[in-house]
Amino acid sequence: MTGQLNVSRIFKCDAKTLFNAIGEGMLIKSTGAIPDKTSIDFKVGGKYSAAWESCEDTHGEFLEIVPFEKIVFTWNKNPKSESPFESKVTVFLSESDGATTLHLRHEGLPGANEYKSHEDGWQHTLKDMYSEMKDHFAKLENNSSGLDVNFSVGETIKAPIEKVFEYVKNDSHLQKYFKVKMNKPFKKGEILTWDFEGHPTFDLHTHELIENELIKFKWGKTHVAFTFSKVDENTTRVCIHATGFSAGQDGLNDAFSECNGWTEFLTLLRMYSEK
Repeated sequence: MTGQLNVSRIFKCDAKTLFNAIGEGMLIKSTGAIPDKTSIDFKVGGKYSAAWESCEDTHGEFLEIVPFEKIVFTWNKNPKSESPFESKVTVFLSESDGATTLHLRHEGLPGANEYKSHEDGWQHTLKDMYSEMKDHFAKLENNSSGLDVNFSVGETIKAPIEKVFEYVKNDSHLQKYFKVKMNKPFKKGEILTWDFEGHPTFDLHTHELIENELIKFKWGKTHVAFTFSKVDENTTRVCIHATGFSAGQDGLNDAFSECNGWTEFLTLLRMYSEK
């Protein structure tokens, strides 16, 4: 049985900039691949190969490239290894309000060990890629696009992915475990409200929704992406990435407070889903 891995990260740049960076090899190189053992021919039918110090070589072929929107490639473990496999990676780019969500779907991973190692690998890859682009933006005159504060939190839940996704998406479930009133379910392109007792009402702009995979929304200046991954038939991994906090102390304080809030949210979601 194979699981489907999903990871997302929000970049404070337009989709074209992010797409071009991937085309130039930044995604593969950010995996920690050895530079002189990495080759990339970014075109449909083009091949790539990568090698690392601590794990076996990987190679593949670009199957589909839609400029600024979608990239599909195979991810094949060295056939000379003791446990070779073939899998597929799809990268989606979605731009809204000055930021672009990179959503990566990895299908065909055999077993829990490969799932865990690739989840850790892709999470670190997107984090390193973000840092590299942040440094790039910082060098551009009068451009602070990449200088915001961000964080990621995650939780593994012993429940089917369809059930967990529904408990986040649907207002009738969400407000049973999280102390907020939500006026309607998440739906792509719509604005909904969250009403916390004793606080102002928040408007959430839902920019992206992929069933059982991704919910992305913006409230205030903060972009938030929920990513759902199927570990097995009864286990789901949920990760939350938030960005848009200013680089100063106020931004750090806001990020720390919101990180605590989303960590509590995931704990409550796990308890509700595992009943």
